[in-house]
Amino acid sequence: MHKPIWRLAFYTHISSSLLVLFLGIFQFIPIFLKKFPQLHRTMGKAYVLLILCVSAPSGFVMSLYANGGLWTKISFSLISVLWFMFTLQAYRKIKNRNIQAHTDFMIRSYALTLSAITLRTYVVILPHFFILHSREMYTLISWLSWVPNLLLAELLIRKRIFHPY
Repeated sequence: MHKPIWRLAFYTHISSSLLVLFLGIFQFIPIFLKKFPQLHRTMGKAYVLLILCVSAPSGFVMSLYANGGLWTKISFSLISVLWFMFTLQAYRKIKNRNIQAHTDFMIRSYALTLSAITLRTYVVILPHFFILHSREMYTLISWLSWVPNLLLAELLIRKRIFHPY
């Protein structure tokens, strides 16, 4: 049975993160950025506020109660802290009109946002390829849900593969 604080964090995290996933999609579409810059700013502010004030903090609370043991708790704690930090840095960079650094941090932030999808994909797929106890499997998935996403984001940033502007 989950504790009430976990349950509150869970429902808060899920509902806010669904909105964050939706808002983030539009932030990287070049034509959207050029044709609707004010809407981009408004949706971007909502994205940032939701992550900083709701999604990342509730994710951190959930991480403290995560199944799978210490390494799973560390994984989910790290993603929550990094998600918060990257999003905050993206906000700071755009306030200083550093568009390239803002874009880089938003790529990192959204890569971590997408870990929700990555996690659920691995939960379905990986048990068919690895024979691990459920606890070990969940620990593995907790790390695979975000570390490869972040590595791919860094590759996109370093190689300048993605240029929304």
